Order: sequence, then C-alpha cells, then structure tokens
Amino acid sequence: MNVVVIYGPPAVGKLTVAQELSKITKMKVFHNHLTTNISRILFEIGNKGFVKLKWSLVKLFFQAAKKENVSLIYTVCYVRKQSDPFLRFMVKLFGNDVHFVRLKCDEKELLKRVKCDSRKEHNKLSCEKKLKKEIPKFSGQIPFVKNMVIDNTKLSAKKVAKLIKEKYKL
Repeated sequence: MNVVVIYGPPAVGKLTVAQELSKITKMKVFHNHLTTNISRILFEIGNKGFVKLKWSLVKLFFQAAKKENVSLIYTVCYVRKQSDPFLRFMVKLFGNDVHFVRLKCDEKELLKRVKCDSRKEHNKLSCEKKLKKEIPKFSGQIPFVKNMVIDNTKLSAKKVAKLIKEKYKL
C-alpha cells in the first residue's frame, strides 16, 4: 500500500498531477475538495467547525483505505499548524508508506492557472486577487517529513507524475 500526498498552493496543479499519476499507477485519487465541499454545506471555510468536520471526514476515509489496503493519491493545500495534526496522524497510520510531494511554481504561472475553467467544477478558488492574497498562507513546506519538491512551472503534469512514480517506485 502507498499513499502519495501532493500539496502546494491553489492552482499549482495538484489534482491534474494526481490524475496523471493515477493513470500510470492505478492508484485512487482522493482530492481535497471532496471533503471541503461537503464541509461547506454546514460551515464557512476556516471556521473551527469546518476544520474539525473536514479533518474528521478525511481521517475516516484514510482509516477505511488502510483497512482495505487501497493505495491513494491525496491532494491538499498545506497550512502550517492547521494541517499538522492531521498529517502527523497520516504518518502514524501509514508509516513509511506515505510519501509527500510539494508542488510549486512561479507566481505569474499560478495567477494564469487559477483562471482555468476546470477549477470551477470543484468550487476551487478562481480569482487572481484572492489567490495573490492567499499564496503566502499555502507556500510552506511540511517541516516534519521528507518532501519531494517539484517546480512544475514548465513541466507537464505527465512528466511530474512520472518523476513521482520513479522516486517512490510506485
């Protein structure tokens, strides 16, 4: 069993890379907006209730995946302190079977990508002005795990997926 966590700021290409990685590994994709959108039904994003519900849903999902031995690709925007308890839970649950990949790219490219129509399908951030304000919040690297860092400013999602597959022997 393997779990690949692809993280980075909004519009960096996490879901696109996850989908390409899924094609070449047959791993299942569990992207952040599945639980975000469910939690939004009851709470505003960032509200304590929202955070608690979202991470509870994700934990249940990962516990089920572990029990059923299902390999997953998970996408998330990392927010220091807010995300840390859940990520520590993942490390404890999956041990050496969890692999972290940080995607990053030039701000100019992020601002271009955020306007793509495909983002609207999952209620993703699609406003340049909001993204510019949010970039610092999501630009950190998870400090307590080994990270594969990929600058995908000029790389295709297929190329990035191949790099991840090779690095982690998926």
